[in-house]
Amino acid sequence: MEFNVRAFNAESLGDGETLAGSIAGGAYSLVVNGHAYPVVTKRVGTDEVGVFAVVEEGEWEMGPGLLLKVEPFLDEEDAQRGCPPGCTISLVEPGPRELSERAARAAGLDPQAVNLLVPPRLAYSVDFGFGGYANGWAGGGLYPRPSPTAEN
Repeated sequence: MEFNVRAFNAESLGDGETLAGSIAGGAYSLVVNGHAYPVVTKRVGTDEVGVFAVVEEGEWEMGPGLLLKVEPFLDEEDAQRGCPPGCTISLVEPGPRELSERAARAAGLDPQAVNLLVPPRLAYSVDFGFGGYANGWAGGGLYPRPSPTAEN
């Protein structure tokens, strides 16, 4: 699937963290704390309200342990109007599986015999409505990273 997205100014997430969207050089980027993560962009265009980019659904590695995802998203207002879905663009660092395995063992469960849900270490996401406008965002470190000197 393809989705229209528009640039948006930096929004504060608290704790000095920011999230923005930009269109430059024919590509859309999710900008997290000043670092740009390019999204696979099919084309950039202009309509009666301004510049937009057309991005494609998918998941890409953005470096060690970072995933950039573009997934369909349909907010209630667009659904009520019968609009097709917009999208969610997210940057996620999956959490360590070892923590979930320890929690399972502590509860007396065999980690190999159950489905473990491993929360992400950090996640940033932006929801875009059908018109390509950002209509919700969230993010940040969801739990502290272990110190390099900490014993696991």
